[in-house]
Amino acid sequence: IGLIATEATVRTKAFRLSGREIKAVACPDFVTLIESGHTSMADSLLQSAIEKYLSQLKGTDVLILGCTHYPIIEEAIANYMGKNTKIVSASRCAAEAMAKYLKKNDLTGGEGWTEVYTSGDAKSFDAIAKRILDVKRCNYRCARNP
Repeated sequence: IGLIATEATVRTKAFRLSGREIKAVACPDFVTLIESGHTSMADSLLQSAIEKYLSQLKGTDVLILGCTHYPIIEEAIANYMGKNTKIVSASRCAAEAMAKYLKKNDLTGGEGWTEVYTSGDAKSFDAIAKRILDVKRCNYRCARNP
């Protein structure tokens, strides 16, 4: 099993599976590339970074995307890894588990909003979020995390 994540996530060893070997690779350039708009499978900068980090994981049966940004470039990652590698998005799994919990406990329905917290500059993040999030379907607010 391969895991790609930020350096901080790899250091914490947050992704552990009993009895399974996980090869974790930090991909520090991915977030910067994604936030700069380099998300297309045809983007040469993105392709270069993918090859740089994922070459050591080629042939892996399962690849876990351990960062919330990485599903944005999942198509490019899957294309590089090949059809024999199953891609698993940790953030998608977490969202699905939360949706299941909310439905089970009758906590769904009604109007809602999305509130985003960032450790960086809120104005800069606002521009990025409009590019990579579907903000048309929610009331969008961006607040700086204290």
